[in-house]
Amino acid sequence: MAANHDTAVDVKNQSKFSIGFKNFFRQNGGILAGFLILCVLWTILAPNFLTRDNILTVLRQAVQNSLSAFGMTFILIVGCIDLSVGANVGTTGVLYVIMLNWGWPNAICLILSFVFGMFLGLFNGYFVTQWKLLPYVVTLASQNIIRGVGYLISGGLPIRFGGEGFKFLGTGYVGIIPFPVIIMAICYVFCLLLQNRTVLGRHMYAVGGNEEAARYSGINPGHVKRIAYVISGLLSAVGGCILASRLYSGQPSTGVGYEGDAIASSVLGGVSMKGGSGSVTGTLFGALVLATMTNGFNLLALDFYWQYVAKGFVIILAVELDVIKKASQEAGISMKEYLFPTKQ
Repeated sequence: MAANHDTAVDVKNQSKFSIGFKNFFRQNGGILAGFLILCVLWTILAPNFLTRDNILTVLRQAVQNSLSAFGMTFILIVGCIDLSVGANVGTTGVLYVIMLNWGWPNAICLILSFVFGMFLGLFNGYFVTQWKLLPYVVTLASQNIIRGVGYLISGGLPIRFGGEGFKFLGTGYVGIIPFPVIIMAICYVFCLLLQNRTVLGRHMYAVGGNEEAARYSGINPGHVKRIAYVISGLLSAVGGCILASRLYSGQPSTGVGYEGDAIASSVLGGVSMKGGSGSVTGTLFGALVLATMTNGFNLLALDFYWQYVAKGFVIILAVELDVIKKASQEAGISMKEYLFPTKQ
């Protein structure tokens, strides 16, 4: 009898695993296929692409974008947008180095930098939810405000620091793994658990899917959106401290254009610009696609400016796929049937 019970449990667990596996590929199959095709292409064109050192380089290049993109994922899921993430990265990095130069302990400087990033996110969330201003307008304005603060507190010049603990944050290794990659992995797991294992995560999808229905269900959409902005601010601040460490200085000009890359990674990974759907796993692969694309251009010694052209087309393609996906869902048919309708 006990053996039969154990067998039933094993079958049930295998069934759950099989369903989870199928759901994973249904949600992320497109970006996974694109990532693998890109890897095969670069492997053929650049024989040194699949070396260990180059793979670690790709992962390091993905760190900055992925951290901002994880936060952007939550913002897009609740139906908003954040154009201030790049300015947050630059200004937080400057503040971090300034505090280190004051002689404060590294851990205290990091914590205060993270709190500063969360405050910037709360600033955005307050005006979006309390003043009912458009997220695009609020975050575009805060982008300029935050960037200006960075230039003011730095005097417009890079601020350097040479402490070993500071350097390790952005350039250190644990074994053969770069420390920033470990931080990225920790942030990914945190976001994944928040998204899939918490009430807040479910509320984010509800607010982004139908804000009015969420409100009638007892959810406070403003509260949920503010938390999403705070998370975005925190993750951008983490990225800002890592970038300052990697550059050995806080530079107010860093982070320009990061919001575009964050949006591109999120949408590439299946996050809807209209809110209500997407995952941080897809976003992670979206960031890896952009990092791999950039790495391939560098290995082939192609002009740096072509990367901007390629990223622009990738963003257009990703948004168009999102529009098609939404339209096919509303019509209750598959994307294939939507694009290639059968003649009656």
